[in-house]
Amino acid sequence: MKKIIVLIIAAVIVAASLASCGGEGEKTESEKGNTDTAVTVPESESESGRDGLTVEEIKDDAGKTVGAKAYDANGILRYEESYDFAGRTVDRTDYNEDGKPTTVSSYTFLSGEEPDHYVVEKYDYNDEGVEQRTVTRYNRMSAAESIYVYGPDGELIEGYLYEYGDTGLLIKESSIDSQNVLKLITEYEYNEDGKPSKETYRKGSGVMSSYVLFDYNENGTISRESSYSPEGEMYGYLEYVYDADGNFVEQVEYVQDEDGNYVRF
Repeated sequence: MKKIIVLIIAAVIVAASLASCGGEGEKTESEKGNTDTAVTVPESESESGRDGLTVEEIKDDAGKTVGAKAYDANGILRYEESYDFAGRTVDRTDYNEDGKPTTVSSYTFLSGEEPDHYVVEKYDYNDEGVEQRTVTRYNRMSAAESIYVYGPDGELIEGYLYEYGDTGLLIKESSIDSQNVLKLITEYEYNEDGKPSKETYRKGSGVMSSYVLFDYNENGTISRESSYSPEGEMYGYLEYVYDADGNFVEQVEYVQDEDGNYVRF
């Protein structure tokens, strides 16, 4: 889950660039055509941007800004983006100092200023070229709906699918292998405070393998995670220890011995 959180934070930072491109309305097919064909580079204007970049605005024949490119002090293209009829960013590509794309983002709007969803592709390189490409699709709440990781030749390495409830909390996570076969499903349940109360783990076939129940202290901090077999037998638990001020001290694991007693692991 750490990898997922990092990706989500990175995408929120990328999406922040939309704030400067406000507008309303839905893009029609004719408007798409106007945007695609109306790019007149000679009418571009340059100005000094952030981080020492020089930003060149790209305008159409009517003088409307339809995109932008930014160059560093060495004249290397560092990012380029295009806007829809309402001035909202719909595509953006960021480049590293070698001129290679590091992040490719595309945004889809149904209405309003915020995207209905957006897709971010991140590239990792080694000495031989692209080492890995990660494609993440986000919903309008900037929560990941799917993550696919590809190798240097475009082959699938692994993938993750996410489902959310009406309140926006994650309720299901599915992972797939390199053959695009479902291998693990995790289902999440929450208490009235929106904190995890149960996690159920299933094999790709849907058969339950185990589940975990969460207990909390009076102050709302987690006190125990208890692990159960599909038949409901507890086979171990994690205990959270706090000091007198309520600060977390340690996490202690207990497992069941041959006599059925729970002993510190």
